[in-house]
Amino acid sequence: MNERFGGKQATIANAVGKPANYVSRVLNRTKKLGEEMVREFESVLDLPAYWFDGLDDLGAWPFATVSRQAYEGLTPEQRRGIEQWVARQVDAYAEQPAIKRDETEKAA
Repeated sequence: MNERFGGKQATIANAVGKPANYVSRVLNRTKKLGEEMVREFESVLDLPAYWFDGLDDLGAWPFATVSRQAYEGLTPEQRRGIEQWVARQVDAYAEQPAIKRDETEKAA
């Protein structure tokens, strides 16, 4: 961020269309953003997905078989499409009823 915006929060604020003090609180983590606003900031600022979540620092990429670098190379629209698809899949799996065991089966 410092390289791209010269360390100037006012420049970042201008890019996202918010007051500088608001951006300062966000970057200092004294202001929490909602999920939608965070993703909008990442998109507008062309940041990697989940940048504001601190995943870069933690290395907590959730997909073992998907290259994070390849994902981040996608356009913001492509990443949003993937995120929406994953959200639908999670919802679909969460709605499936638990499988009942046959009464004759014994627990392991």
